[in-house]
Amino acid sequence: MSNYFSRNLDLLNAVVKRAGMGLTRDFSELTQLQSAPKGHEEFTQAAYERTLAIMKIELGKYHADYPIVTEVKNMPFGECFVVNPLDGRINFMRSIPYFAVTVAVVRRSQVLSAVIYNPATGDTYFCEKGTGAFKEAARNNLRLRVAVRNDLSRSLIACQGDKWNGKVGEVRNFGSTSLDLAAVASGQLDGLVGYKKSLAEMAAGSLLVREAGGRCLSINQEDNRSDDPDLIWKSGNIIAGNETICQKLFELA
Repeated sequence: MSNYFSRNLDLLNAVVKRAGMGLTRDFSELTQLQSAPKGHEEFTQAAYERTLAIMKIELGKYHADYPIVTEVKNMPFGECFVVNPLDGRINFMRSIPYFAVTVAVVRRSQVLSAVIYNPATGDTYFCEKGTGAFKEAARNNLRLRVAVRNDLSRSLIACQGDKWNGKVGEVRNFGSTSLDLAAVASGQLDGLVGYKKSLAEMAAGSLLVREAGGRCLSINQEDNRSDDPDLIWKSGNIIAGNETICQKLFELA
Protein backbone atom coordinates (compact mmCIF):
# COMPACT_ATOMS: atom_id res chain seq x y z
CA MET A 1 0.00 0.00 0.00
CA SER A 2 2.78 2.45 0.80
CA ASN A 3 3.55 3.02 -2.87
CA TYR A 4 0.13 4.57 -3.32
CA PHE A 5 -0.99 6.48 -0.29
CA SER A 6 -0.09 7.99 3.02
CA ARG A 7 1.37 6.37 6.09
CA ASN A 8 -2.02 6.87 7.71
CA LEU A 9 -3.68 4.52 5.24
CA ASP A 10 -0.92 1.97 5.70
CA LEU A 11 -1.63 2.04 9.43
CA LEU A 12 -5.34 1.45 8.89
CA ASN A 13 -4.47 -1.51 6.69
CA ALA A 14 -2.23 -2.94 9.40
CA VAL A 15 -5.01 -2.59 11.98
CA VAL A 16 -7.65 -4.48 9.98
CA LYS A 17 -5.15 -7.20 9.10
CA ARG A 18 -4.16 -7.58 12.75
CA ALA A 19 -7.80 -7.70 13.84
CA GLY A 20 -8.67 -10.06 11.02
CA MET A 21 -6.16 -12.67 12.18
CA GLY A 22 -8.33 -13.49 15.16
CA LEU A 23 -11.48 -13.62 13.04
CA THR A 24 -9.81 -16.03 10.64
CA ARG A 25 -9.04 -18.35 13.51
CA ASP A 26 -12.53 -17.98 14.95
CA PHE A 27 -14.11 -18.59 11.54
CA SER A 28 -12.16 -21.80 11.16
CA GLU A 29 -13.30 -22.99 14.59
CA LEU A 30 -16.89 -21.97 13.90
CA THR A 31 -16.93 -24.08 10.75
CA GLN A 32 -16.30 -27.11 12.94
CA LEU A 33 -19.27 -26.19 15.16
CA GLN A 34 -21.92 -26.13 12.44
CA SER A 35 -23.19 -29.58 13.42
CA ALA A 36 -23.62 -28.47 17.05
CA PRO A 37 -27.21 -27.63 18.09
CA LYS A 38 -26.39 -24.25 19.67
CA GLY A 39 -23.67 -21.84 20.70
CA HIS A 40 -23.12 -20.08 17.38
CA GLU A 41 -24.55 -16.73 18.47
CA GLU A 42 -22.50 -16.60 21.65
CA PHE A 43 -19.35 -17.60 19.77
CA THR A 44 -19.96 -14.92 17.14
CA GLN A 45 -20.59 -12.23 19.76
CA ALA A 46 -17.38 -13.17 21.54
CA ALA A 47 -15.49 -12.96 18.22
CA TYR A 48 -16.97 -9.51 17.60
CA GLU A 49 -15.94 -8.26 21.04
CA ARG A 50 -12.39 -9.65 20.74
CA THR A 51 -11.96 -8.03 17.34
CA LEU A 52 -13.27 -4.69 18.60
CA ALA A 53 -10.89 -4.83 21.55
CA ILE A 54 -7.94 -5.45 19.24
CA MET A 55 -8.94 -2.57 16.98
CA LYS A 56 -9.22 -0.19 19.94
CA ILE A 57 -5.75 -1.14 21.16
CA GLU A 58 -4.12 -0.90 17.73
CA LEU A 59 -5.82 2.33 16.71
CA GLY A 60 -4.99 3.84 20.09
CA LYS A 61 -1.29 3.37 19.33
CA TYR A 62 -1.55 5.70 16.36
CA HIS A 63 -4.17 8.27 17.34
CA ALA A 64 -5.12 8.00 20.99
CA ASP A 65 -6.90 11.34 20.62
CA TYR A 66 -9.36 9.99 18.01
CA PRO A 67 -12.58 8.58 19.49
CA ILE A 68 -13.60 5.13 18.20
CA VAL A 69 -17.19 5.18 16.96
CA THR A 70 -19.68 2.60 15.70
CA GLU A 71 -22.93 4.61 15.83
CA VAL A 72 -23.86 7.99 14.42
CA LYS A 73 -25.17 9.25 17.78
CA ASN A 74 -21.62 9.12 19.13
CA MET A 75 -20.04 11.12 16.32
CA PRO A 76 -17.69 13.84 17.65
CA PHE A 77 -17.17 17.23 16.08
CA GLY A 78 -13.60 16.46 14.98
CA GLU A 79 -11.90 13.44 13.48
CA CYS A 80 -12.64 9.92 14.68
CA PHE A 81 -12.28 6.28 13.72
CA VAL A 82 -15.47 4.58 12.57
CA VAL A 83 -14.98 0.84 12.93
CA ASN A 84 -16.92 -2.31 12.19
CA PRO A 85 -15.24 -5.38 13.71
CA LEU A 86 -17.58 -7.81 11.96
CA ASP A 87 -19.79 -6.65 9.11
CA GLY A 88 -21.73 -9.69 7.98
CA ARG A 89 -22.30 -11.26 11.36
CA ILE A 90 -24.91 -13.79 10.21
CA ASN A 91 -22.68 -14.91 7.33
CA PHE A 92 -19.84 -15.40 9.79
CA MET A 93 -22.08 -17.32 12.18
CA ARG A 94 -23.19 -19.64 9.35
CA SER A 95 -19.64 -20.16 8.03
CA ILE A 96 -20.29 -18.15 4.86
CA PRO A 97 -17.01 -16.43 3.86
CA TYR A 98 -18.56 -13.04 3.17
CA PHE A 99 -17.82 -10.75 6.10
CA ALA A 100 -15.44 -7.89 6.74
CA VAL A 101 -13.45 -5.81 9.17
CA THR A 102 -13.62 -2.11 8.30
CA VAL A 103 -12.16 1.13 9.54
CA ALA A 104 -12.59 4.70 8.32
CA VAL A 105 -11.28 8.08 9.39
CA VAL A 106 -14.22 10.47 9.50
CA ARG A 107 -14.38 14.20 10.10
CA ARG A 108 -17.95 15.27 10.84
CA SER A 109 -19.86 13.76 7.89
CA GLN A 110 -16.86 13.41 5.56
CA VAL A 111 -15.00 10.10 5.21
CA LEU A 112 -11.31 10.84 4.66
CA SER A 113 -9.82 7.35 4.31
CA ALA A 114 -11.02 3.78 4.64
CA VAL A 115 -10.06 0.11 4.47
CA ILE A 116 -12.35 -2.91 4.05
CA TYR A 117 -10.86 -6.37 4.63
CA ASN A 118 -12.42 -9.80 4.23
CA PRO A 119 -10.34 -12.17 6.40
CA ALA A 120 -11.89 -15.27 4.81
CA THR A 121 -10.71 -14.41 1.29
CA GLY A 122 -7.93 -11.88 1.90
CA ASP A 123 -9.68 -9.30 -0.29
CA THR A 124 -8.67 -5.79 0.79
CA TYR A 125 -10.15 -2.53 -0.53
CA PHE A 126 -8.80 0.89 0.35
CA CYS A 127 -9.14 4.54 -0.53
CA GLU A 128 -8.40 8.09 0.48
CA LYS A 129 -10.52 11.09 -0.35
CA GLY A 130 -9.50 12.54 -3.69
CA THR A 131 -7.02 9.82 -4.66
CA GLY A 132 -9.12 6.96 -6.04
CA ALA A 133 -10.24 3.52 -4.87
CA PHE A 134 -8.18 0.35 -5.05
CA LYS A 135 -8.17 -3.36 -4.38
CA GLU A 136 -4.95 -4.78 -2.99
CA ALA A 137 -3.11 -7.15 -5.33
CA ALA A 138 0.17 -9.07 -5.13
CA ARG A 139 2.00 -6.89 -7.64
CA ASN A 140 0.06 -3.85 -8.81
CA ASN A 141 -2.97 -2.72 -6.84
CA LEU A 142 -6.12 -2.65 -8.95
CA ARG A 143 -7.84 0.67 -9.60
CA LEU A 144 -11.59 0.38 -9.05
CA ARG A 145 -14.31 1.82 -11.27
CA VAL A 146 -18.06 1.59 -10.90
CA ALA A 147 -19.94 -0.20 -13.68
CA VAL A 148 -21.01 1.86 -16.69
CA ARG A 149 -24.28 -0.02 -17.19
CA ASN A 150 -27.24 2.38 -17.25
CA ASP A 151 -30.14 0.03 -18.08
CA LEU A 152 -31.88 -0.73 -14.81
CA SER A 153 -33.71 -3.70 -16.33
CA ARG A 154 -30.35 -5.40 -16.95
CA SER A 155 -28.71 -4.36 -13.68
CA LEU A 156 -27.61 -6.42 -10.70
CA ILE A 157 -28.59 -4.64 -7.50
CA ALA A 158 -27.87 -5.53 -3.87
CA CYS A 159 -30.97 -4.72 -1.85
CA GLN A 160 -33.37 -5.97 0.78
CA GLY A 161 -36.94 -7.16 0.29
CA ASP A 162 -38.90 -8.08 -2.82
CA LYS A 163 -40.23 -4.64 -3.79
CA TRP A 164 -37.43 -4.40 -6.35
CA ASN A 165 -38.27 -7.60 -8.21
CA GLY A 166 -39.43 -6.71 -11.71
CA LYS A 167 -38.01 -3.19 -11.44
CA VAL A 168 -34.36 -4.14 -11.81
CA GLY A 169 -32.65 -6.97 -13.64
CA GLU A 170 -31.58 -9.10 -10.68
CA VAL A 171 -31.74 -8.63 -6.91
CA ARG A 172 -29.23 -9.96 -4.38
CA ASN A 173 -28.82 -9.64 -0.62
CA PHE A 174 -25.35 -10.87 0.25
CA GLY A 175 -25.40 -9.91 3.92
CA SER A 176 -22.46 -7.51 4.27
CA THR A 177 -23.08 -3.88 3.36
CA SER A 178 -19.42 -2.89 3.31
CA LEU A 179 -18.49 -5.71 0.93
CA ASP A 180 -21.55 -4.97 -1.21
CA LEU A 181 -20.39 -1.35 -1.50
CA ALA A 182 -16.93 -2.62 -2.42
CA ALA A 183 -18.57 -4.73 -5.13
CA VAL A 184 -20.36 -1.63 -6.44
CA ALA A 185 -17.04 0.23 -6.49
CA SER A 186 -15.49 -2.72 -8.34
CA GLY A 187 -18.26 -2.81 -10.98
CA GLN A 188 -19.37 -6.30 -9.94
CA LEU A 189 -22.67 -4.91 -8.70
CA ASP A 190 -24.42 -2.10 -10.55
CA GLY A 191 -25.96 -0.62 -7.43
CA LEU A 192 -27.06 -1.00 -3.84
CA VAL A 193 -30.14 -0.02 -1.89
CA GLY A 194 -29.85 -0.37 1.88
CA TYR A 195 -32.35 0.34 4.64
CA LYS A 196 -31.66 0.94 8.33
CA LYS A 197 -27.92 0.49 8.00
CA SER A 198 -25.53 1.62 10.70
CA LEU A 199 -22.81 4.21 10.30
CA ALA A 200 -20.24 1.42 10.77
CA GLU A 201 -21.76 -0.57 7.89
CA MET A 202 -21.78 2.35 5.44
CA ALA A 203 -18.88 4.69 6.16
CA ALA A 204 -15.89 2.90 4.60
CA GLY A 205 -17.77 1.58 1.58
CA SER A 206 -19.39 4.91 0.76
CA LEU A 207 -16.01 6.55 0.22
CA LEU A 208 -14.88 3.57 -1.85
CA VAL A 209 -17.87 4.03 -4.19
CA ARG A 210 -17.32 7.77 -4.54
CA GLU A 211 -13.61 7.35 -5.21
CA ALA A 212 -14.46 4.75 -7.86
CA GLY A 213 -16.55 7.33 -9.72
CA GLY A 214 -19.95 6.55 -8.21
CA ARG A 215 -22.43 8.30 -5.98
CA CYS A 216 -24.12 7.63 -2.65
CA LEU A 217 -27.50 9.17 -1.88
CA SER A 218 -29.95 8.97 0.97
CA ILE A 219 -33.37 7.59 0.09
CA ASN A 220 -34.74 10.40 2.25
CA GLN A 221 -33.20 13.28 0.27
CA GLU A 222 -35.59 15.79 -1.25
CA ASP A 223 -32.99 17.02 -3.73
CA ASN A 224 -30.85 14.32 -5.36
CA ARG A 225 -28.60 16.65 -7.31
CA SER A 226 -25.89 16.39 -4.67
CA ASP A 227 -24.82 13.82 -2.09
CA ASP A 228 -25.81 14.36 1.53
CA PRO A 229 -23.53 12.17 3.70
CA ASP A 230 -24.92 13.55 6.95
CA LEU A 231 -28.46 12.52 5.98
CA ILE A 232 -27.22 9.08 4.91
CA TRP A 233 -25.67 8.51 8.34
CA LYS A 234 -28.70 9.80 10.25
CA SER A 235 -31.35 7.97 8.19
CA GLY A 236 -29.42 4.73 7.71
CA ASN A 237 -30.84 4.52 4.18
CA ILE A 238 -28.44 4.51 1.25
CA ILE A 239 -28.43 4.23 -2.53
CA ALA A 240 -25.13 3.65 -4.34
CA GLY A 241 -24.08 3.21 -7.95
CA ASN A 242 -23.05 5.21 -10.97
CA GLU A 243 -24.76 8.52 -11.67
CA THR A 244 -27.56 7.11 -13.83
CA ILE A 245 -28.27 4.01 -11.75
CA CYS A 246 -28.37 6.12 -8.58
CA GLN A 247 -30.90 8.50 -10.10
CA LYS A 248 -33.12 5.67 -11.34
CA LEU A 249 -33.01 3.83 -8.02
CA PHE A 250 -33.76 7.07 -6.20
CA GLU A 251 -36.89 7.57 -8.30
CA LEU A 252 -38.11 4.06 -7.44
CA ALA A 253 -37.24 4.13 -3.72
